Amino acid sequence: MKKLIRWFVDSRVAANLLAVFLVATGLVSLNSLTVRLFPDVNPYAVSITVPYPGASPEEVEQGIVEPIEEQVQGLDGIRKINALAGENVANIIVYLDFGEDTAELANDIRNAVNQITVFPADAEEPVISELESEEVVARVVISGNRDPIELKRYADEFRTNVLANPSTSRAQMVGVADYLIGIEVPSARLEALGLSLDDLARRIQARSLELSGGELEDTERRLLVRTLGKAEA
Repeated sequence: MKKLIRWFVDSRVAANLLAVFLVATGLVSLNSLTVRLFPDVNPYAVSITVPYPGASPEEVEQGIVEPIEEQVQGLDGIRKINALAGENVANIIVYLDFGEDTAELANDIRNAVNQITVFPADAEEPVISELESEEVVARVVISGNRDPIELKRYADEFRTNVLANPSTSRAQMVGVADYLIGIEVPSARLEALGLSLDDLARRIQARSLELSGGELEDTERRLLVRTLGKAEA
């Protein structure tokens, strides 16, 4: 090795040829070099989605989420489980220990879920898949000197238009308040009835119902229907 180094030091031509060779090799390899702005990342997670048409979040949690959590959490290689019980659907994300074989554990989870026999009769077949990594492409801030309800409607319309693009997998709307119904009662009226604000709130809550009414679907969109009413004594 020392003789080789000394030979390059003494021979400038050999050193220059070596440098030219390295540069030429780099230029040739440049065309075949793979560059990715968003490289593939193994998220080590498995997604479980179970449609339950016409069910409320409470029904989804009791009938779908809880049985799946009990069945899956005992498997080896499970780091944590996040579950979301929504309208007509349950979504459970199972996070795996780093370094685990995602495909093998996904198969174990699939077998475990298929062994559950207590799902409601209206629940559809579970969809189990390896969770694909997602990257945030853009964040859009909508603001202005407008009524907050008008801004929210505009943001919801913008989100719908974004999701209409087939290349968009998901678009979330955050930082907006939920719709509320305000009830105002004159204090003199409450005093005449011998009620306090807490009494009024309890009576309204006891006589209010919010039930799932299923969904309406056409070729372009799907609408969830909620039934609002009052409980009869």
